[in-house]
Amino acid sequence: ISKTGGETFAALYLAKSAGSVQLLSGLNVTGPASGNALEMNGTTDVLDLNGNTLTLAGTAGGTDANGTIKGSATSNLVVNGTGAIGTLRFTSGSQTLNNFTLNRTSSGALTLGTPLTVNGALTLTNGVMATGANTLTLAPAGTLSRTNGYVAGSFKKRVAAGSPTVTFEIGSAASYLPVTLAFSSVTVAG
Repeated sequence: ISKTGGETFAALYLAKSAGSVQLLSGLNVTGPASGNALEMNGTTDVLDLNGNTLTLAGTAGGTDANGTIKGSATSNLVVNGTGAIGTLRFTSGSQTLNNFTLNRTSSGALTLGTPLTVNGALTLTNGVMATGANTLTLAPAGTLSRTNGYVAGSFKKRVAAGSPTVTFEIGSAASYLPVTLAFSSVTVAG
């Protein structure tokens, strides 16, 4: 999918039996009046971000419970809109994004169906990112900006050497309950 300056669709429906759909430019999926903005209905659905930005403003779903998004260290994902988006899964070996923004209002939530690492900016504007049995990792060089969003589940962050204080922007499905840890003598960052 390619267009100079990016492309905007109301919905993106995949129904692949092999291969993947690759972005060659940014893509904004605004969401139809009814139905999913991103729907995977094949047997091997992979949406390869290919170093581009995908912006989703509707819901995600479909019949392919194994459909995935293929991220990379240069790919970005922005999840906007209202209410719960559904479950997003990332392709094994490509469970990485450069930047990730969550901005879902009105009890907005996103469920991670796989582990995910964010190398650049993790922006939690609004909404809850539920990790379930998976882990959201903020890489060592990553940064976090939070307004009202947070992680419900396993969230991994780097702790610097010295005597740092680290806040984990976590909570339950219903409440923001951050944990702040003060370390007195970290000899090796990790």
